[in-house]
Amino acid sequence: MNKGKVWITGVSGFVGRYLIEELASAGFEVIGTGRSTLINTSTSYQYKAVPLKDRSAISNFLQVEKPDYVIHLAGQKYIPYSWEHPIEVIESNVISTLNILEAIRLLDERAKVKVLLIGSGSEYFSPPGKSHVFSEKDETHPPNPYSWSKWMQSEVGKMYTMMYGLSVVTARTFNLFGPGANGGISSALAEFVASCERERRSDTFVIHGSVELARDFLDVRDAVRAYRIILEKFDQWTQGEVINVCSGQATSLDKLIQLFFSYCSYPLQLQINQKYIRKGDVHSICGNNNKLKELSWEQKIPLKQTVKDMVTYCKQA
Repeated sequence: MNKGKVWITGVSGFVGRYLIEELASAGFEVIGTGRSTLINTSTSYQYKAVPLKDRSAISNFLQVEKPDYVIHLAGQKYIPYSWEHPIEVIESNVISTLNILEAIRLLDERAKVKVLLIGSGSEYFSPPGKSHVFSEKDETHPPNPYSWSKWMQSEVGKMYTMMYGLSVVTARTFNLFGPGANGGISSALAEFVASCERERRSDTFVIHGSVELARDFLDVRDAVRAYRIILEKFDQWTQGEVINVCSGQATSLDKLIQLFFSYCSYPLQLQINQKYIRKGDVHSICGNNNKLKELSWEQKIPLKQTVKDMVTYCKQA
């Protein structure tokens, strides 16, 4: 049964690769877009190059393809990069969203297109030095340019629902990891452990900052399943609504590191660069996923399994 056509932006990224298979296997027709002319060998989806800075190109694409759903994954995703390139990150994440929503607004049947924006758990307000479990009702106060761009993205979505009647919800997603992840401490750890295994050596992993910080980590495969369920039950949401996509548990970086180390046959050491420890860092952040659980979603892949799968992936790469 065809559940409808889904347009995924940024389809060639880490999350996009998993989302394609999740949606296609559930009966959705998938069309993915990106900036480059990619040679697509998959039978699970179609691929087209659509520059999201070009609103006319988006309009033409929408008129030809007529998607029922849009999942907007494309954009800049790295917090450190955003500090040095705030304008680029905001343009990438916010202007692309504006262009997509404006192109949908100008369609004759705009209300039929349902849009899922992907937000970030880093949008929430986090006083330094404390622990927090955030629900969707909690205050947002982004602490860096990337988080601001994601907050603005969801606010733009709310504006288009309130003023123009578009169907938009935001999946406010916490820290995703899994096999094939690129960037971030989890992928660095997986590559480090896999390298030590391949070369049969002991080594030292250097971390720049405190290992006492705890964050909410969720396997990408559980996350894309959440996105699918949100699409399937889209009509249950209030337009402009935000849904946390998270594990609901905070894991310390020290525990995460030791889990990765446990999959190496050779002794590994940890070195902490004290220079980068900041007193203002929030000790523990995680999300409340009760709203998502009301849709019969549950976390199926435990942290330990994700870590094992990531190391195995890197060893085979």
